[in-house]
Amino acid sequence: MAQLRVTAVITTYHREWKMLQRSIQSVLEQTVPVMELLLVDDNGLGTAYQIQIAQEVAKFPQIRYLPLEKNSGVSAARNYAIAEAKGDVLGYLDDDDAWCPDKLEKLLPLFGQDADIALVFGTGRVFQKDTGKEHYNWQWEVFKPEPSYVDMLYTDYVGSASAPLMRVEALRALGGFRQQPAVEDYELWIRFAQRYKLCGTRDVVFLKYNETEEHVSGSLRRVGQGFRCIYELYRVDYAKHPTARTAVLWNICRTGVRSFDPAVVPFVLEWMLSRMHRG
Repeated sequence: MAQLRVTAVITTYHREWKMLQRSIQSVLEQTVPVMELLLVDDNGLGTAYQIQIAQEVAKFPQIRYLPLEKNSGVSAARNYAIAEAKGDVLGYLDDDDAWCPDKLEKLLPLFGQDADIALVFGTGRVFQKDTGKEHYNWQWEVFKPEPSYVDMLYTDYVGSASAPLMRVEALRALGGFRQQPAVEDYELWIRFAQRYKLCGTRDVVFLKYNETEEHVSGSLRRVGQGFRCIYELYRVDYAKHPTARTAVLWNICRTGVRSFDPAVVPFVLEWMLSRMHRG
């Protein structure tokens, strides 16, 4: 199989240059070089962040800098990159994460296992600044090498957008990321599993640095709202798979209760009933 050309994408919003530069360097230092690196700046033209990034990025001729006119949100920024990508496969990197140097070396061969594989992924290592501790991410703990559509309804076996590589033609066929409050990446992975094959390795391919609270996922209420979006989108299929249904309802409930979201009450009742019916 011919070497697949890789488009790497970093979308950034309200991120200090020092952290963003770490992400950029991790892409440029891959053992298998990327074809292109797109930096989508979602800060909005003329903002202090955008002005500084534009000045710094000018020192990196390898980067195609794509500033958005106004802040449009992570899904819109990622989808803009899909339209601009020239590679065969695309990999995202959150602007405070880093790819391991051999991420592409480890993941690209997985596409060759089956022509129907459209998404390949690895696991991550998490560094907690406040405690100084580090640990494997959730996907390392529950790793499945070939999660099915039903598996993905049950839980997110792919994880962070920094974890996978995806065929660009499949991304475009699926329409990219949905606009929703959070966990929009998980929803896209479910759609991938619905139409294509997924293949993973337990090897660590990215590093997550929890240094600030600027993540959308940092808001429990928004995360709960994101899980509610997923449940409503796939409600028919969740009804056919009680274990997966109970799991997604639990994610809705735990985030909603911890964030004191009154909208979670009917889902708590639904979760309790689902447990009774299973037991």
